[in-house]
Amino acid sequence: MTAPLFLRAFAVLSLASVGAGCWAAAGHGVPTAVWARNPVAWAVGLALALLTARATSSVVARSAGSVLLAAPIGLAITLLGPGLSGVHRWAQARPLQVNLAEVLMPPAVVALAALGLRSWTWGVVASIAGLLIAQPDASQMTAFGGVAIALLVLSPLKPGVRWGGVAATLAVVGAAWLRPDPLAPV
Repeated sequence: MTAPLFLRAFAVLSLASVGAGCWAAAGHGVPTAVWARNPVAWAVGLALALLTARATSSVVARSAGSVLLAAPIGLAITLLGPGLSGVHRWAQARPLQVNLAEVLMPPAVVALAALGLRSWTWGVVASIAGLLIAQPDASQMTAFGGVAIALLVLSPLKPGVRWGGVAATLAVVGAAWLRPDPLAPV
């Protein structure tokens, strides 16, 4: 499957997933103002993906560091609010309540992939992991851990460092799942 065909298939399948989620939410009486955010977020993500695909490598390189650093800052902001039953995933921007990990992690992952595992990015990765555990958000930590593992496996690091990093990442993901999350699944 060529890259453009793969991207088109991903776009269609992800839109179908968002549509199914909206249909299920609407069928269960979730207010339109709540579930309608998902297709809007999908459209914004598509626009950003298209812009990123068209950007030159120098533009991506210049902005990747800022994008990556925005993730731990945004995740830390969520810890400042009152939270919901001890869970701190959202930032309030009345009338919106935004899960910042959902907004910040996809671009952070793209930035991390563009930058690679450099000495300073390790600290950002560790900060993001710690903040996701503190929220707690095991699902986001699992997805981020998967990305970190993929980057480690594909990196030119020495095998001992690479596989040690994979083991450490798996331990951190496990710690995230051991952290109690008092909120019921949606």
